Amino acid sequence: MNRVLFIFAPILGLLIEGCAAPGSGIGNLAVSGRLTSSSDQPISGKEIQFILPATYGLGGLDLVMNSPDDFGHKDRRFNVTTDENGQFYQDLGQTIYHVTCWLLPPVGCYPSGPPAPFLLVRLPDNQSEYYAVQTQDGQFKVFTMSGKETPVEESSVKSISTKVENSNDKKERSTVGVINIQIK
Repeated sequence: MNRVLFIFAPILGLLIEGCAAPGSGIGNLAVSGRLTSSSDQPISGKEIQFILPATYGLGGLDLVMNSPDDFGHKDRRFNVTTDENGQFYQDLGQTIYHVTCWLLPPVGCYPSGPPAPFLLVRLPDNQSEYYAVQTQDGQFKVFTMSGKETPVEESSVKSISTKVENSNDKKERSTVGVINIQIK
């Protein structure tokens, strides 16, 4: 009996813990949202600048011994202009991202679509600050252009709220990071 347990214990341990391998996925990424005043009125015709950092989509051990350049990743900068309702939308196209594929148990690769984007946001009308926004959980910080963190109360932004919209369609995996900005 001990001999049988000795032989099967590693296999049983592997099944309980799982076995995973790194991989890559491809899907569409976009950013949308709305810019409003402190009285919740839409602000139309305003430019908003975004930076999707080069580290987006990298994970696991990708950055331990490598840089984003090693994977062909660069910061992606884009500008959008709000429409008459204060809304904006920018399709960032197909993007490659890190996935973990579970082999034992065989449950597939995760995440199933591009991860929620982390973005740097700037309103060109305000040359003194920018916002680091996590669309995944709505957390954000305000920074001066020199990189010093500023309390939200002392900034020109009243609030930033986010959500993430995912399409789990097997043919077209996509993620939209939605950012709603209310300025003072």
